[in-house]
Amino acid sequence: MEQYGNTTTYNVESVLRKNIVDSEYYRDTCLKLTTWEELVDEIYYSVHDVEPWMSGNARGASTAFCLLFRSVREDSLKSVCSMMHCFSLEKGC
Repeated sequence: MEQYGNTTTYNVESVLRKNIVDSEYYRDTCLKLTTWEELVDEIYYSVHDVEPWMSGNARGASTAFCLLFRSVREDSLKSVCSMMHCFSLEKGC
């Protein structure tokens, strides 16, 4: 799939990107996901809404955006388009 935009930052705003890669969740959970199936399961069980920042006054990146960033940074994982198609079908893709 052809990619548009910056292939290093994936067009994610710099403060959000820094908060993602510096977050404990990203380091301890997201980076340990090595297969597409693990990523989909983590999204299914951990993501309850999709917004860039955690709710409330916290300035941490949301679980959804940590996982989204992980999916585009890993060549061995399927594309984001495939991920979205999978979610539209059912959990067990």
